[in-house]
Order: sequence, then C-alpha cells, then structure tokens
Amino acid sequence: MYGYKQKKTDFKDKRMWTRLITVITLFLVCLGASATNVVWCDGQHPVTYQLVGKTEPVVRVALQMFCDDMEMVTGIRPVERRNDAVVR
Repeated sequence: MYGYKQKKTDFKDKRMWTRLITVITLFLVCLGASATNVVWCDGQHPVTYQLVGKTEPVVRVALQMFCDDMEMVTGIRPVERRNDAVVR
C-alpha cells in the first residue's frame, strides 16, 4: 500500500521447523529418561515379599507362580517377611 511489501512466510517452512524442534525435544526426553538396571537378587540373599491383610486365592496362586519363577531364575526361593515395609 505504501510501497512496503509484506514478506509472506512460507507455511511449509514453519511446519518443518516445528516438526524438527518436536523431534529433537522427544529425542532429548527419551535420552534423559533411560531406565537403570534393577537388581532383583544379589545371589546371596533371597527376595522377600509381604502380604498385607486378607488376600484372595488368586493372589496366593500368583504369588506361588512368582516364587517358582524366582527360584528357577535365581536358585533361591523368595521368603515371606511379616515385618518388612517394602519388597526387597
């Protein structure tokens, strides 16, 4: 209008930069959120567990299966602890 040309920004260019920034951000988040190794058994002490309150029969069956699996993997049968506050 007044001898001033308004520069049009290319929509595809904006979309490309938005996607690039999104991909870089997701990559950095995934890189920072990597999981560490979990040690279930140190090979010397059994895994312990605690049941709280009355449990259903299905819980007992699942626990028996867990104990069998842990014994096959570690060679040590898990032990129920009544005083422990957490699974170790």
